[in-house]
Amino acid sequence: MQSLKRFWNMVLVCCMSLVLVACGQTNVPSTPWQVSVGQEADTSAMDFTSDEAAKAAELNRSGELDAVEITDFEEALGVTAVVVSAQQIQAVSGGVFAPQRKTRMGYVRSIQDGSYLLVLKGETSLALEGKDGKRDARIAKFLNRKVIVRGILDDSGFMAEHLMPIPSFKFVTDLFLKGRVAGSVYHKATRHGMQGALITLTQESTGYLFRTQSNSRGNFHVNGLEAGEYKIQVGLGGFQPVELVNVGVKRAKRTTIYVPVLPR
Repeated sequence: MQSLKRFWNMVLVCCMSLVLVACGQTNVPSTPWQVSVGQEADTSAMDFTSDEAAKAAELNRSGELDAVEITDFEEALGVTAVVVSAQQIQAVSGGVFAPQRKTRMGYVRSIQDGSYLLVLKGETSLALEGKDGKRDARIAKFLNRKVIVRGILDDSGFMAEHLMPIPSFKFVTDLFLKGRVAGSVYHKATRHGMQGALITLTQESTGYLFRTQSNSRGNFHVNGLEAGEYKIQVGLGGFQPVELVNVGVKRAKRTTIYVPVLPR
């Protein structure tokens, strides 16, 4: 009798597992040869781990962050930078001797109302300046979050020009250690961007697949790619498929492609 009971319990567990899988409520990882883009968990509200802090400190000191365009950060992180006070900063720093913009990573802290610090474990804190109520409110939205800040760094602190959260630190390291492909899919005759196109990248040396879709403007990007050559296939309902071969991807570089499509 006990054996029969155990048998039916096993059957019940198997059935429940199948239901969970069918509903997408399982923690089974995706296969390494098929990766969909944009599925990283948002950890911006968590402080840097010790390993992340060490890598962030190295990048802060190296100056590599300063050379990256804001649009590249936005593309890699999948976020839009918040402009804190660009016009005022341009007025303050205009002219031949305008200071160079600096970029730093850190965790936003506050020790009193209207006063903010950019903190990184093992590093000296930087004051994030906010001299008017509007700027204070915009910085306050990033309180206790991991961020990238671009602005003017001087002895008094950091006058922030752009602020953006870091949803996943993996995207930051991928930006410097791996390559990425970005571009757009557009109607060849009308030149309009095509939404919903499926873009599949196949790494030619390993066969690994990476997939994403074009957005409402027809744009797409794929990060975290190992250097090498890729085959890119583009499919969209009602349009002829497109295939590109031997598309090169370089470490810490972006490969840009534009894909025209024609109706079937």
